[in-house]
Amino acid sequence: MSNYERYSRFIVRSVDHIFKNFLNDSTIEEVYEAQSSRVDRKVAIEIEGTISGELIINLPQKTLGLITRRMVQNDNPRALKKYY
Repeated sequence: MSNYERYSRFIVRSVDHIFKNFLNDSTIEEVYEAQSSRVDRKVAIEIEGTISGELIINLPQKTLGLITRRMVQNDNPRALKKYY
């Protein structure tokens, strides 16, 4: 699996987690990667639920890594890899 595929999957899971757990929107049925581009690492995600539409997220991989470290509270690179 390439770094980009890991990046995309992590973003999709993160958006799903945010809507279901932080915004308490249990009607979110589907969150998936709709489009992607390896050139600028942009991920478009479609959401179906109370809020329906598409989000376009463009985060540098370094930023994504920092966010992951903060969420997971673990600096061990092996432990962080399972979240990508």
